[in-house]
Amino acid sequence: MELLYVWIEDYKNINKQGFNFSPKHWFEYDEKTNSLKHEDKNPNYPKDFFGDNISNLTAIVGKNGSGKSNLIEAIFNVFVEGKQGHLIVFQQGNQLKSNKNITCNTPIAHSELFLKLATTPLYYTGILQYNEISNIIENISTLQKLNDVNIWTDNNGKSNSIIEFKHYFNEYLFKEVTDQIEFFTKNPNIINSYLGDDLFIPNKLRIKLKRLQPNYSPKEKDSLEFSSSIYEKVKFGFYISILESLCENNTLNQSAKAYKEIVNSYNKDLGFFESFNQFIEKFEDKSTEEKEAIKIRKQSISDSRNALEKIENLLSPHNLNIYGASADEIVYERYYLDNFIVELDHLNKQYGTIEFISKLKSCMGTLSHLLSFQWDGLSYGENEVLKMGSRIYTALLKEPKKNHCLLTIDEGELGFHAEWQRKYLPLVLNLLTNLFPDISFQVILTSHSPFLVSDLPKENIIFLDKEKETGLCRVCKPEDMTHTFGANIHSLYRNSFFLENGLMGEFAKGKIDKVIRNLSNDIINDKDKMSSEDIQFVIQQIGEPLIKNKLLEMYNQHFNFSLEDRIVKLEKELEELKAHKS
Repeated sequence: MELLYVWIEDYKNINKQGFNFSPKHWFEYDEKTNSLKHEDKNPNYPKDFFGDNISNLTAIVGKNGSGKSNLIEAIFNVFVEGKQGHLIVFQQGNQLKSNKNITCNTPIAHSELFLKLATTPLYYTGILQYNEISNIIENISTLQKLNDVNIWTDNNGKSNSIIEFKHYFNEYLFKEVTDQIEFFTKNPNIINSYLGDDLFIPNKLRIKLKRLQPNYSPKEKDSLEFSSSIYEKVKFGFYISILESLCENNTLNQSAKAYKEIVNSYNKDLGFFESFNQFIEKFEDKSTEEKEAIKIRKQSISDSRNALEKIENLLSPHNLNIYGASADEIVYERYYLDNFIVELDHLNKQYGTIEFISKLKSCMGTLSHLLSFQWDGLSYGENEVLKMGSRIYTALLKEPKKNHCLLTIDEGELGFHAEWQRKYLPLVLNLLTNLFPDISFQVILTSHSPFLVSDLPKENIIFLDKEKETGLCRVCKPEDMTHTFGANIHSLYRNSFFLENGLMGEFAKGKIDKVIRNLSNDIINDKDKMSSEDIQFVIQQIGEPLIKNKLLEMYNQHFNFSLEDRIVKLEKELEELKAHKS
């Protein structure tokens, strides 16, 4: 099954516009006559041009606000749900089908088979932005993943505190990390098969504890003594974090908030559990007599006690290999650690990686919001690669098995270095081909990257522009565009991305224009005036030799500098420097 053409009657800034998604077919719909004109194109277009299981790939490019994201939304919301008033043409087997009864110069069957029934529609973007994507779509965008986290409410059904938001976000991070571990541990060679050594696959997961107070370590004279065991230090970090949480929610009285009291409350002979009990007995806030408040207070203490007991049993050298001190933490010989590292390659003796962090989170119970998980040393771009790959992988594993997937990726290369943007398309195709060789993919990408455009024939690109008067989306025909495949990047910027004002940064352009106005005696106001020194400074900074040399020529003419004048001026400056040196 392959989407070939859509005609949108009215959706946001798209009004009565048709969009061709196939390099082998060209359609044009006439609304007045309800007729469709069809042409076969590119008969020699290779069947497996993008890979054995990639039926087609289309990029949507254009200015900001031209309608790229709106087009993606329309495909899903209008056509997947089968709404009337719009036209969709698709190919099933060797037969063309349409959702409307229309006349066409090529045989075309009317079908009520909408995309959701024939394909797995999948939408991905790593950008935190709102999109009106239908609920029946498999939406794996970042915003949707945040929305999928269950909302934790109070007894009145309200969600109201920043602590709760941190809880949601930590839940989101936990799910992301576990999905990513599942992805790259089960498919270790797929990502690296194209990016190779450029991509850092993390093997160290940093687990951080929420900390409220500034770091405090007892002095040598204090009674607290610890062995150098990292397990003791990590457990002590949990001990402090849990007690701080009780102070924060007013379970303990104000005097307990002296951070030194928390740190020094641990008694090595008693152990963490009994030290905790003694601290609670000393500082429990019993000022209120309200039954509900007493119930909540006792529940908080009980939850904290249970969490501490379970953590103490879990973090043992007998069942876990962890390390958690960076070099500076070791130098300062802290008595506790508010973060520690688990290494994926040889995490532990008893647990797998996902099993361990799930167990750790489970041990904390209602206090799991005190934990956060993040990769150690992973860049934004590297995280985006893992995020995209793991989400596609997880989504298609859990979806009912279909032999076709309509995958849309909205600006998936954002955050990538230019070299990775250059490799972006092969990376996506490599992931799909190797992860799911039995699924046929039709891929639709939106992008601002000229590297993606240079990887595609112009027939595989939908060029969008925006009408200045109305703001409506306008489709540029491929024959009006230059060839893109293997094209020069500068040419693509000028022709495919509608850079009407050249390829120079606007700030530099403004400075150069100001210099030109001064040298041409075309100063509009006093703010435009520049000294000869300032003009000379700007000219010397210009990297484009043609512009620089022309402005130098204008500068010399404006200030009546001949070559001899320049020599005299430079000799005078040299004499002044020598005099200054003496």
